[in-house]
Amino acid sequence: MLKDEFQFKRVKDPKKKIIIDAKNMPDAVPILSVLAAASNTETEVINIKRLKLKESDRVKSTVEMLNNLGVDVNLREESFSFSGIEKFKSAKIDSHKDHRIAMASSIAATFAEGPIIINNSDCVEKSYKNFFKDFKSLGGISNVL
Repeated sequence: MLKDEFQFKRVKDPKKKIIIDAKNMPDAVPILSVLAAASNTETEVINIKRLKLKESDRVKSTVEMLNNLGVDVNLREESFSFSGIEKFKSAKIDSHKDHRIAMASSIAATFAEGPIIINNSDCVEKSYKNFFKDFKSLGGISNVL
């Protein structure tokens, strides 16, 4: 968990829908999906075709991560959608050796009711060698099993 100084502002209008266009930002979709799922809103991620061509099939790995966290995701050919929830479930997440999934899952742990175990979390070193050091310095809890 992050220290009490960190606050996430929830969307005030639960009927408001967020649209995330993944076409030109496939790297941001995992973390934006986690943040949207931690809010009180409906979210749709559109133009997901390019997501399938990253370190992992990021459509599959992001949807799987959200499902494991307790988020009900509706997957379609060109998009996926979900409703935000109050707290994520304690879960085991397979990073699929994708640094963006591992980092997004770590942030999700700060909104979870229990621990999040991330398989192959060392893949974050591909883009952010000090991720877990910085995560801990901000109050996150990280242990290697």
